[in-house]
Amino acid sequence: MKKINTLLVKSPNFRALRRLFFSIIIYSKSYKIEHSSPSSYFGKKILFASFIGGNATIVGFESFLSDLYKSYGHQTEFLLCDRILPLCFECNYLNKVDLKVPVNNSSDNFCKGCTLSGKINLAGKNNILYLSKYVDKFEIDSFTSAIKDLDILGMCSFTHGSINLGEHAKAATLRFLAKSQIQDNSYEKEVLRNFLISSFITKIAFEKIIEVSRPDVVFTIHGLYVPHGVVAEICRKMKIKVVVWNLGYRKNTFIFSLNDTYHRTLLKTRNDLWETMEWNTEKEVITKEYLLSRRIGNQDWISFSHKSNYEEEIEIEEFCKLYSKNNIAALLTNVGWDAQIHYDQNIFLDMHDWLKTTIDWFAIRPNKALIIRVHPAEITSVYPSKEKTHEILNSIYPKLPRNVKILSSSNKIDTYFVCSKANVILIYGTKMGVELAPLEKKIIVAGEAWIKNKGLTWDPKNKSEYLNLLENFDELKLPESYSVEKALKYAYFFFMKQYRFIGGIKKFISPGCIVIDQSSRIDEEQLVYLLSLIR
Repeated sequence: MKKINTLLVKSPNFRALRRLFFSIIIYSKSYKIEHSSPSSYFGKKILFASFIGGNATIVGFESFLSDLYKSYGHQTEFLLCDRILPLCFECNYLNKVDLKVPVNNSSDNFCKGCTLSGKINLAGKNNILYLSKYVDKFEIDSFTSAIKDLDILGMCSFTHGSINLGEHAKAATLRFLAKSQIQDNSYEKEVLRNFLISSFITKIAFEKIIEVSRPDVVFTIHGLYVPHGVVAEICRKMKIKVVVWNLGYRKNTFIFSLNDTYHRTLLKTRNDLWETMEWNTEKEVITKEYLLSRRIGNQDWISFSHKSNYEEEIEIEEFCKLYSKNNIAALLTNVGWDAQIHYDQNIFLDMHDWLKTTIDWFAIRPNKALIIRVHPAEITSVYPSKEKTHEILNSIYPKLPRNVKILSSSNKIDTYFVCSKANVILIYGTKMGVELAPLEKKIIVAGEAWIKNKGLTWDPKNKSEYLNLLENFDELKLPESYSVEKALKYAYFFFMKQYRFIGGIKKFISPGCIVIDQSSRIDEEQLVYLLSLIR
């Protein structure tokens, strides 16, 4: 049975039918608004840059938003790809392995199923714009010819009319490959080249659409990768309001950010928004209960938690007995390929540069111990990583220093248990910083984690500062600006306010489908917030 299931998942015909099946289910559950739509529109013009008609999460939620906004007098349009992009956000190494089959080829059932799903879901309901109508074959062929000899660096740094197409293509390629680096081989270069072509098509077509449609507001998911990252950047350059959204961690929650991906906007959140927030016992209890639930994920619809393995805990206990607790550091990785875009304050080339720098530091200090906990999402996410962090480190260090312990992504140990054994926690981009800060953990942030610059962690500005913090981590104190209440307030703000609860979403079906509950209604606070997004 397992072999049959594996063969079905790899079958393009099965995947096309599955996406169509789920999409029709989502569409049939479309959210109903209590008051009817007006006969004429007097409000904003809203463009939903969905692109992927076969992605039930995108189409389902944006249809929900469209119905809501139309009921309040606003006009909505949808933008869909109709098999014109060589590769897109929906493609990955699991479902689009044959790059030799052009997307407009009749044998490409994956793209055919996606396009058909979009037409079925949205036909007769909204004004649909199709991407292919806004770009011609000559433009695509000319661009393809112009970039055919570019190397990896040339493609990753490619710009067109001030839009950094290369950055979006690189991020999309890493996500497609589920790897942190693009190797110099024909297959991976071809993936990158196809995403660069898709970025170009998106740019040319979307700029024409903006000129013709003239939307007041654009909605798009993620705000990075291809095509959605290109859309967000064009809107910023053209000063068109763009609302970027995605699923939150808690059940029934979504995150919305304005004019950029939330991966960047969460780093720039004004501290006064949460520091001056009214605080009471009820909010404190809610926060503590939710943070405790994160260990098993019972309040979440996105979770990578699992039950800890007792034998592996014993192994860590034995390792830690060899060192004073003040001399033990726990290092938490993130998924190497996820959201790999430029961040203004990066002090390391990437996560692996940070890992190597840190291991090399511990290697010559045998009285200090480092426990590396690799993110379990490397193997438990919808797109398991093709490269594993522990394998990369083992290739660099055939024999690891005795004072360095690696817990791979397949290890069943509880990350919170690991952190309880350490004096200091080293993180790069993981949100675990938000969860650990209220536990009075001393945290050093080496990358662009969302807990950074909140006055709750140590945030070195360069490698030298990072190494200086390591030099004295056995005596490291919490920052002077730290307090437990402050850490809890930020955790509440992060999980309860920045991730917005939206009623009417009945459940989340892995891997990436939502069902709109006809019987549910959004409350007044949710309604006011959603309407505020388009002002």
